[in-house]
Amino acid sequence: MQFSLEGKTGILLALVGLAGGGAIMIAPEKLWIGWGLITIAALGGVALGFHHFGRRFAFIFVVFGVLWFDSWYYSNVLNAPVAAHIAPQIVPTPAPALSPAKPKLASTMSRVILVCDSPKLEKPPSLAKRKAELAERIDVMQKIFGYSVKGDVTDNELTLSATFNTATGSMKQDWLAKRTGDKIFVSITNETGPDNVMRLIWVLGSLAPLDPEEDFAKQTKEKVEQFLKVEPGKCKLV
Repeated sequence: MQFSLEGKTGILLALVGLAGGGAIMIAPEKLWIGWGLITIAALGGVALGFHHFGRRFAFIFVVFGVLWFDSWYYSNVLNAPVAAHIAPQIVPTPAPALSPAKPKLASTMSRVILVCDSPKLEKPPSLAKRKAELAERIDVMQKIFGYSVKGDVTDNELTLSATFNTATGSMKQDWLAKRTGDKIFVSITNETGPDNVMRLIWVLGSLAPLDPEEDFAKQTKEKVEQFLKVEPGKCKLV
């Protein structure tokens, strides 16, 4: 059986739609999945219009532009209230106290950044002992879980790189943990493999800041605290 390029593209989009629909059922709170599917559908519709109608399809955008301007002009100009000749005296009222805005996070699904409060021990373990412990952990990840892992540790820095398979395809994860005083700064980079069917949706979801209340963010913090032996609740997303 042979498929044309159009047929392969149609099958791929159908699979993406099925995967996205299932993902929404599993995790309905992750709105970026729905927006990602809507974006794919909108781009596909525009591409199909240009492919079928050619340059004539651009007339659709002109029509939408005229309708939008007409709606804006009618609502904001023609129906604008006429100001009175003598404005009534208005006694200003004190503005209500504003609640502090939530800080904007730099972390995304593709790159999670954390800061952990971890006072340095008076007698930290030797570098040789830390290297041996890391080698033991890497050996477990390779032989038990089948990960492809490599890593290194220095006096104030730890690096770890792992490639593993998930239900949707391969993933690559790189860790960098660096101690400065009583704080440990952690950067975790997640990258989907070319065979991962959720690659496009993952990329679209990574455009928005990560919500610290999402399960993905909570699970990542727990893994970091366990791996770095930090007291639970002492790591926060940046």
